[in-house]
Amino acid sequence: MKDKWTISISSENAYILDSLEKTFSSAAEFQVVNVTNSGDVLMKCLQLRQPDIIIADFSVNTVDRNLTGFTNLTILRKKYPDIKVIVLTSLKNAGIFKMLLEHGAMAVISKNDPVKETEKACFTVMEQKKIYLSPGIQTILDNSDNSPKSSMLTAKELEVVRLFASGYTLSQIADRQNRTISTVSTQKWSAMRRLGITTNSELIRYAFSQGIIV
Repeated sequence: MKDKWTISISSENAYILDSLEKTFSSAAEFQVVNVTNSGDVLMKCLQLRQPDIIIADFSVNTVDRNLTGFTNLTILRKKYPDIKVIVLTSLKNAGIFKMLLEHGAMAVISKNDPVKETEKACFTVMEQKKIYLSPGIQTILDNSDNSPKSSMLTAKELEVVRLFASGYTLSQIADRQNRTISTVSTQKWSAMRRLGITTNSELIRYAFSQGIIV
């Protein structure tokens, strides 16, 4: 094992940032190299120095592009394949957790679990080279339907549903994801068709009920 594993932390939640920075700064095995509240700033930091581990939010950020949306997670993993990505989330949807893993996350941690779970995740992905799910995430997966409707959606469709139900317009979603409004609209209606939903209000209620947004 190397002397210290380097870590970058990104969260829009000041309390989470402070807790994680204190936890890892006091641990002999880790060195925190940067702490940001913006996915965009973190991406710029990566151009200067690549850490061993990134711990980042999956939550919606109304100012900056979200680092760990499915599309950006894929880009991050392709550009920096050696970095282990640990995702923090307050969402409660098993389909989203599975897609995060499919898109390259090495660990998914519930924000409702103790902060020490994130430290445990780092040891697991670095020492054992294994995927880690915090107890809260594992419980949701264990209790989920084997074939929830959200699992029928593609990652892009699920991301559009998540953002739309969070209050973004189709134009704003298109801007965030560098797609045309027409493409985003098609993905939204495709998701609604797969889910058997016909109105926007039904789609928003579905997103809340399935833990796609909180």
